[in-house]
Amino acid sequence: DKTIFTEQGQILGTPEYMSPEQAEMGVLDIDTRTDVYSLGVMLYELLTGALPFEARELRSKGYGEIQRIIREVDPPKPSTKLRSLGARSDEVARNHRVKKLVELEGQLRRELEWIPLKAMRKDRQARYATPLAMADDIRNHLAGRPLLAGPESAMYRAKKFVTRNRLPVTAAAAVLAAIILGGVLSTVGFVQASQQRDRANAAAKRAEEEASRLRQVNLYVTSMLGSANPASGDKKNVTVRELLDTAVVKLDNGALKDQPRNEAALRGIIAATYRSLSLWDKAEPQWKKALELETATAGAASPEAAVAMTGLGQIQLDTGRFDDAAKSLQDALTAQRAALKPDDSHLADTINAMGLLAELRGDLVLAQTQYREALSIYQKNPTDTPRVADATSNLAGVLFKTGDRPAAMTMANDALTIRKKASGEKSVDVWNSLTNLATIQESTDDLAAAEKTRREALALARELADEKHRMVVTSLSSLSRTLWLRGGDSLNEASQLQAQAIVLSRELDGQRSASIAVALDLAACIARDRGDLNEAIKLFRESMEMQKAINGADHPDVASEMSQLADALTRANQSIPEAVKLATDALAIRTKTLPANHWKIWSTTSVLGAAYAAAGDTDKGLLLMLSAYEGLKTGGSNIGKRSQLDAADRLIRAYEKMGKVDELQRWKATRADLAKPRG
Repeated sequence: DKTIFTEQGQILGTPEYMSPEQAEMGVLDIDTRTDVYSLGVMLYELLTGALPFEARELRSKGYGEIQRIIREVDPPKPSTKLRSLGARSDEVARNHRVKKLVELEGQLRRELEWIPLKAMRKDRQARYATPLAMADDIRNHLAGRPLLAGPESAMYRAKKFVTRNRLPVTAAAAVLAAIILGGVLSTVGFVQASQQRDRANAAAKRAEEEASRLRQVNLYVTSMLGSANPASGDKKNVTVRELLDTAVVKLDNGALKDQPRNEAALRGIIAATYRSLSLWDKAEPQWKKALELETATAGAASPEAAVAMTGLGQIQLDTGRFDDAAKSLQDALTAQRAALKPDDSHLADTINAMGLLAELRGDLVLAQTQYREALSIYQKNPTDTPRVADATSNLAGVLFKTGDRPAAMTMANDALTIRKKASGEKSVDVWNSLTNLATIQESTDDLAAAEKTRREALALARELADEKHRMVVTSLSSLSRTLWLRGGDSLNEASQLQAQAIVLSRELDGQRSASIAVALDLAACIARDRGDLNEAIKLFRESMEMQKAINGADHPDVASEMSQLADALTRANQSIPEAVKLATDALAIRTKTLPANHWKIWSTTSVLGAAYAAAGDTDKGLLLMLSAYEGLKTGGSNIGKRSQLDAADRLIRAYEKMGKVDELQRWKATRADLAKPRG
């Protein structure tokens, strides 16, 4: 009368003793672990005087509910079950030869109840393998040995050992205390090593997951690039920007909506590529979306979210939002220091970006410290030569600014050597290093060497890529810049090269973009120095309006164009009141966004002084121009002595207009000495 038969599945058994697999009504094979379950129920009943599931209550349910209870509901622990016995508790206590049921509760709670609970696990893999194994564990309990059903902790096993060997342990207590005392430092070291091991294991797991994710992302990227294949039916000449824009549309339409982490990784790749094209307005939304996805899936403090925060911080740096960049990068660094190994390259990426932030803010000591830390991490990953070379170049730049020119040139050449060794004489990495080296050479006023390096970089770019390629455009514009700095007859070639660069940039980036605005600025500087002030004013205005539309009116790049336009208007003696206002507004923006004594602040101060002098307030104008020149003498610049030369020219024009011959001759001599070329 206690057996249930079912027409479907032909399962039979007594429900109070029935194992979950018996109740499953499936095709799962039944083995001795089912017997272990039933023996566990019997031991439970012997210990508590009650079944895990009361027969009356269990049998009051429908068969489906009985099955669910057996399969899913965990029975109460024996020590807990005792409390629900009510009037039967006295009888159970007598049977166990205890005066009060609480004594039995204590006996069960210590470890005895572990045996039936292990035997009755829902997952048969977690039970005793055989009834013999269960019997052995009962013998373990009776002999005071550790239970198989017990926790796998050293403390539990030590406690059982002490219980069985109380006398020898007591005799050895003093010796043990001495050993413990002497081993404190060793223990600390062990804990630290264990923590490092755990971090290493976590990092290895994360690396494996990341590799799997990137493999999937690479498949998607390959598919994306397939749209550039003429066989696909699309147009043949698909630009990188068009590929990126198409990929973004697909993602926005839910192409990877069921794969948020893969979508985050792909958006990060897209953002980085947009950034390499100077399309910051397009890159930033992709990093923000990647950060949102990583935060939702991995957590705000995860290393994955930190990568996106670093990417966002780099965009904020590119667009002059230093406070925003500082927060993004610091949040990323905090998460990475907590979760990553000290030699992880992602950690170095963030530190390297923070070095750039410090450099832009004028804290060259901090910048040097951070660049060195990033470089030391990259050097622990010897296969990561591009990052090693980049960090070496960054450190070279800041060493120059702190006055250590020999070390700066050494490191810049080291970066070039690293890249040539890793990639051969002709590679994109070598081109990058040539470009960086030339910038250092410009900063040290070695313009002849810079021109030679720029021409080498342009030739390499044309060998590696088509004419309508970002590398070629960058090399054209960079060589044009060096020739502009050289001045004189070099200005004609500079003008031609920059005109080519602008045409190619418009084809790559459209008619209005941040890169076009920068290109127009250099073209305007060349036109100004060639004496075509009207053309210069036109180009500076176009660049300024473009920068305002892209970055907003208070952006540092807008301030640069305002300052340049004010200078050109003053030289042309046109719209002097406008020149004063432009220079005043530019100085306010630069003072707000740049560190004190930054060379750009002094440069705009000089422009403002010249505008005041042109407006008739010569005393105020001269005071500003003289103080600005002194400020420029002490500050570094990424265009060498050019800013000082321009400041001297303003003073010369002012003294010439005022008819002060002695001061005029003195400043002409100062300028001539300043302009002596290095090569």
